[in-house]
Amino acid sequence: MVLNTKLCADGMYRDDTLMVLNELSKTKMEFDIIMCHTFPTISATSHILSSAQRYAYENTIPCTEWPVTGDTVNIVLQEAIKHSKAKEWKLSETDENNAYIGSYCAGEVDGKWVRIA
Repeated sequence: MVLNTKLCADGMYRDDTLMVLNELSKTKMEFDIIMCHTFPTISATSHILSSAQRYAYENTIPCTEWPVTGDTVNIVLQEAIKHSKAKEWKLSETDENNAYIGSYCAGEVDGKWVRIA
């Protein structure tokens, strides 16, 4: 789910954020189907999707302000990490043209996810 949202174009317009939410919804559906709609899967994917949707809703002022795609993707990442058994994640960095810069490890320190390497 995180990978699919990160593949969306980075943008600052409402339609860009809606594209992230639409892709996240499609990914949730496909993942649930692949995992035969088991409860642990639907519980995690529902929580990730609803958190992203809630964030977008709460940070939107109609016709004037809405969250940028990067903020929405970060919410997806934070929620996915909560449902992961991994204690460290390797994340990729890209520049403004989506060219690969490098990668780094992130881990939990005092209850917050931070860059650790």
